[in-house]
Amino acid sequence: MGKVNDQFANIANNLGRNLNKQGLKRVKPAEIQHQSLPMGNFDGLPIRFPEKMNDQAALEAELQRMRNQFKPFLVHQAPEVKNYRTRQKLTEFKWRVETDTDRTDFTTVLSGDGEWETVSIPHFGRPLGNKTTYYRQTFDIDSVTDEQSLFVHFNGVDYIANVFVNGYFVGTHEGLFAPFEFEIENYIHSGTNTLVVQVKNDFIHKRNELEAGGTMYGGDKIYAATGPGFDDPALGWHHCPPGMGIYQDVYLEKRARDFISEVYVRPLFDEHKAEVNIDLYHCDLGERSAKFNISIYGENFVGTVVKDQIVEQSTGTAIGLGDTFTEAMLSATGQKDKENTLNAEKGHNYFKFIFDIPDMKVWSSETPYLYEVQVGFIDDDDTILDANTRTFGMRKFHMDEASQPKGKLYLNNQEIHLRGANTMGFEQHDVMRGELDQLVDDILLAKIAHMNFWRITQRPVQETVYDYCDHLGLMTQTDLPLFGVLRRNKFSEAVKQAGEMEQIVRKHPCNIVDTFINEPFPNANNLPQRHLIRPELERFFTAAKETILCLNPDRVIKPVDGDYDPPTFGLPDNHCYTSWYNSSGETMGELAAGYWLPVKKGWNYACGEYGCEGLDNLETMYNHYPANWLPASPDDDWSPTAIAMEQSSNFHYQYFETPKTLRNWVMESQRYQAFATQWMTESFRRQTAMISTVLHIFIDHFPAGWMKAVIDNDRIAKPAYFAYRDALTPTMVSFKPRRFRYFEGETAAIETWICNDLPEAFDSYSLYYEVVRNHEVLRKGVQTVGIQPSCSAYAGDIQFDTTGIAGEIEVRAALIDQNNQVVHYNTLNLKIASQNTDLKGTTIQAGETAGSLLNTYTNYQKIGDSTVTPDTIIIDDMAVFKGQETKLRQKVEAGTKLVLYRPASGTYRIFDEDVKIKPCGMLPVNFVSRNTGHLMVDGFEPDDFRFWFDEKQQMITPILENTFTSHNKNYDAILTSANMNIKGEWRPELACGERKIGKGSVIICELILDDRLKANPVAQQFAKKMLIKQP
Repeated sequence: MGKVNDQFANIANNLGRNLNKQGLKRVKPAEIQHQSLPMGNFDGLPIRFPEKMNDQAALEAELQRMRNQFKPFLVHQAPEVKNYRTRQKLTEFKWRVETDTDRTDFTTVLSGDGEWETVSIPHFGRPLGNKTTYYRQTFDIDSVTDEQSLFVHFNGVDYIANVFVNGYFVGTHEGLFAPFEFEIENYIHSGTNTLVVQVKNDFIHKRNELEAGGTMYGGDKIYAATGPGFDDPALGWHHCPPGMGIYQDVYLEKRARDFISEVYVRPLFDEHKAEVNIDLYHCDLGERSAKFNISIYGENFVGTVVKDQIVEQSTGTAIGLGDTFTEAMLSATGQKDKENTLNAEKGHNYFKFIFDIPDMKVWSSETPYLYEVQVGFIDDDDTILDANTRTFGMRKFHMDEASQPKGKLYLNNQEIHLRGANTMGFEQHDVMRGELDQLVDDILLAKIAHMNFWRITQRPVQETVYDYCDHLGLMTQTDLPLFGVLRRNKFSEAVKQAGEMEQIVRKHPCNIVDTFINEPFPNANNLPQRHLIRPELERFFTAAKETILCLNPDRVIKPVDGDYDPPTFGLPDNHCYTSWYNSSGETMGELAAGYWLPVKKGWNYACGEYGCEGLDNLETMYNHYPANWLPASPDDDWSPTAIAMEQSSNFHYQYFETPKTLRNWVMESQRYQAFATQWMTESFRRQTAMISTVLHIFIDHFPAGWMKAVIDNDRIAKPAYFAYRDALTPTMVSFKPRRFRYFEGETAAIETWICNDLPEAFDSYSLYYEVVRNHEVLRKGVQTVGIQPSCSAYAGDIQFDTTGIAGEIEVRAALIDQNNQVVHYNTLNLKIASQNTDLKGTTIQAGETAGSLLNTYTNYQKIGDSTVTPDTIIIDDMAVFKGQETKLRQKVEAGTKLVLYRPASGTYRIFDEDVKIKPCGMLPVNFVSRNTGHLMVDGFEPDDFRFWFDEKQQMITPILENTFTSHNKNYDAILTSANMNIKGEWRPELACGERKIGKGSVIICELILDDRLKANPVAQQFAKKMLIKQP
């Protein structure tokens, strides 16, 4: 027995496959004129196909090479800047959960009463929901002079922080990711001072539970579904539950009373200039001059652009339309045309200066060159009072909304396709644990897999992550932490947090895209009394967009990642889990054929999530899992239901047979994950308009946390990582999967594509291809190909006659460059079967519709409804069965095989037993299991009943729409799938089953055989066994 669906499976299942919406157009396959690639025109020796990376040892070797390659970009080359501040880091606090007494007498907290435990910062975890905790610490501080200020600074607290110094409330902040600080010199005294931070958590907008499988409650916390999680195998490891805490650095800092709060550099790429933006904070009332000493150096290379340039900002005088009084007054005093130097007043003051960047070193994925601006705030004597620095990269990222199709993306004015993966906490752990070498490796592991960006999924992360992505050339997309819905009362708070997000990421050349919400649900998830409906959500998008563009006019914004209620402005993005939450988005056959969900007309599009679960490696399991999750030996019987919050026990039924042992479970689930990853990735690559794709997910943040990860928590790569790497080869060969089986004598045709993500053309490449059986090359050929930049194109069909080559064969195709080197190659395994349609004189009674199954076969006698007892009767209309039930039972008892072919869903009384037929729990499936031991499936292999070609639709379509159960369980399983019981739990059910009655039997067959028998040898062989007379 499996489990009930979790919230993520329910999202995919409940939304179904609505492919019709006004204003949107479904993407259909490009029309191509099929042509055969020449065969037999290559006289040289067969091309040597180099071994692909496929194991941990090879990955480790490549990782070391990449470390060496990018090491220079991590070296700080700019001159060191004098520190004018004194910082005292607070690394430990006393901590406890709020009590009833605290709520009635807050002095108990301030005075330190109660039971406290010592915790280290960063600190994150329980409690969940609307709970409050306290952090308390004492500190001594040297005297603060009249020329100094003192601030308490928090890099990030989750979620609401109320800060008290010596009992005085000094400030509050809401949000889980943004830094904040408060000026406190007026609240301290000589000797010991006390800092208390009240941290409040809440339930999230989309709802969450307190314990695994518990009741879901909604609240006001802006949080999506990702974060650090916490070390608790039952809940904290899984799906990043919304914990709380001070999870980033806290420090006290003495500064001058005028200090540089922030520096941000906006690259003006096309002008070879940089705009330096300075936030100067003035602590006191009144004005003071604002003069700066600015230098610009190479940060990770040696170079000087500007050195010790003294600047002040001034402005002219603007006069309002029709304001003649002001104009006359300014003219009379001589002020009308005068430039006015800008001074600082109390609070934040924003200044900007533009500098030329000659001989510009461009930031890119391959060469992530960085500059450093050093800013000193100086007094009238040019003495530096405070200093701050900021790294920046000279790069440009923009989206073209004018050309057709709209939405092309450009990095440094060259078209780019984004290929990446979701991150769900592992990078935050790297920083929280101080394991920065691991963070470097994690970024390089992405680059090794040909990823050029990470989706920092559903929340901004610590600035350290962005810093390292800057230095190593990995782009990022950063999401606001909203999932599904936005509470009505949190509109303005969400807008504020959008601005806070941009203030973090605008400083980093790596960050190229901002998004606002993940998977917004139609009709406010059917809770419009609590959440914004879509027109209101669009207003939020507009408000958040304008907030961000005020902070950074160059930001590319994609409002939604995974839009379940489109459209909106910007690049369309949908999520597609067809390889796991069956047929979510598109069926696997449709996706491979070139279909995609409806999008805005004339636009490119993106897929921000896709993937499937692959169980952790055995080593990781036995190193970390609780003992009661695992058997004593990996070769013992086992089920993944032992793992908290896993999904494999439910959804594997739709894709592969049920393994028995732990070892086999790991092997089969990882094998399928690799297969599905390649299938979906290459399907996306063949669509030129699919310009951004993101695998879900990259690295797991805890053991068994998000097992869709292609690298586990111990950084052991699963086979899917290597499959993904291969499928992301920038310029590659791809086979469009249509048929995997042929009858001997047919002409096999393998549709072959060339996909190029690079912004450059290749006109001297050739495509070499061969057909191999038992290491012998049977056919080979070559074709010169022209490859256009940033697009995918059909190259031709590899066609060959299968006469005389029954058995397993391999088709290979390699892209060869002008130096005769293999750029990429792909392989496809086919099975060629002999055809035997002889039904050996079987007498068959069938109506016209059901009789269509017989058109493929020979040597049978079709008879009408007579007193003769036929060998086989086929009925596909249960009304016909009902009308003849008594007569049919007599014939079955006398030895007839009665085939009830694809009865519609419903409950039927079939020869004194109730049979319930119901639709598949997650839409029609592409696979059924033959692992039943029944004679009818003797000789078939595990993957035989999977991905059958539909002769009518000319692509792969599902083979099962319904499953069935019988009240007395009298039906022996022939083929199985799974479905949900009335409790929502998954369990095996029959796709085809047989009940013995007298000398004959009744077979209920829900397997779809129509339009499958002439092009699928397995379908033909199985149907023959079902139809032929009993021995």
